[in-house]
Amino acid sequence: MTTADRPAPRLVPPPAPAWVAPDREAIPFVVPPENAGQRLDRFLSLRIRWLSRSRAQRIIDEGAADRGGRRLRPSHRVLAEEVIWVYRRPLPEPPPPDLPVGVLHEDDALVVLDKPAGMTMHPTTRHRANTLTCFLRQRYPGTVARIGHRIDRETSGIVLAARHLEADRALKSLFERRLVEKLYLALVRGRPADRVGVIDLPLAQTRDGPVHIRMEARADGLPSRTRYRVLLEAGPYALVAAEPLTGRQHQVRAHLAALGCPLVGDKIYDHNGEIFLEWLAGGGRMTDDLRARLVLDRQALHAWTVALPHPTLGDRRRFTAPIPADIATLVEQHAGPGWRDALPSLARAAPPDWP
Repeated sequence: MTTADRPAPRLVPPPAPAWVAPDREAIPFVVPPENAGQRLDRFLSLRIRWLSRSRAQRIIDEGAADRGGRRLRPSHRVLAEEVIWVYRRPLPEPPPPDLPVGVLHEDDALVVLDKPAGMTMHPTTRHRANTLTCFLRQRYPGTVARIGHRIDRETSGIVLAARHLEADRALKSLFERRLVEKLYLALVRGRPADRVGVIDLPLAQTRDGPVHIRMEARADGLPSRTRYRVLLEAGPYALVAAEPLTGRQHQVRAHLAALGCPLVGDKIYDHNGEIFLEWLAGGGRMTDDLRARLVLDRQALHAWTVALPHPTLGDRRRFTAPIPADIATLVEQHAGPGWRDALPSLARAAPPDWP
């Protein structure tokens, strides 16, 4: 269960009440003073970012108690510093991704990784072992190797890491000064009206709809700009190169969806997010029905190239991650075996043919 940005503190759970099934795990939520007086279903829907009010009510009905073990209802008014225990069936840790982590480049300061789709960046409640940070610890034992940025769990492709503190500080500075150029490949449903352009739409977390982590184009959102080019058409899909010029959550996914071209396989931004809720309700498992509606098991987004000055040496470099088989196979099915000829040359240190 993914909570909001402020995680609940680690608390020792009390003995489970008699009405709680023995296979349930207890998850604590401490009520901040600013949430005092809210209904419990409202409080949980704010703390668990993907949770709608109706789903929060169902979770509470399945098992929620106060510190003394008293069963709570959705209408319970929470108190400041109150500890709410939610009892739920633990989710099994998913199997490791089919593909291992690729190492595209490594030197004394910089590591360039090719992350497979399905691997998280850092350990979470559900993903404990098969994470990119665990990979770094195993590959560089006794060092302070750190990831320099994030991509979504279902997104494949390039992730940069630093091998020591000086390189880590330098890499973070490059990102802060926007000297790191990231180019993504996205396979989308439909095609943008203009083959080349800049999507300039402010983004903010959605106010309505069932999925609270969804970002939407809204006038009061944060400034967000994505440059894109349609590389080729593949039947009902289009292969798009996208360069985020700002760094908002889900930016490429949300911007392309705002054009009416959601990513193939995107559980949150296609089908209005309903598939995401079905997937969660099924314990994060893909069914034949979900697979048929999504086409791909994951969102078709690949961190394709990164260009940046080397954090310690200073010379500008570009790194490219091979296009993964699931995206390549789907494109070839609809565009034919010569589809790679439409891709731009990546030999230069600047993005190709941008407006």
